[in-house]
Amino acid sequence: PYTMRCKEAGMKIHPARFPAAMPEFFVKLLTDQEDIVVDPFAGSNTTGAVAEVLQRRWLVADEVQEYLDGSKFRFRALS
Repeated sequence: PYTMRCKEAGMKIHPARFPAAMPEFFVKLLTDQEDIVVDPFAGSNTTGAVAEVLQRRWLVADEVQEYLDGSKFRFRALS
């Protein structure tokens, strides 16, 4: 859905996306529910989406605003 919605909106798709299983493994291993997950290089915000599903709070940043704008498509309520 992320790439499709970005294309529809004419937005730049992050070139270095990774499978959700990768941050999911580390979020489960290193945090508990309600902990805060921080990703200073969010890109398309896969980590934030995984943290949301796992009931963690999250804080992300990226130097490319367009990537952060596109990341909203990972969250149904916001898109």
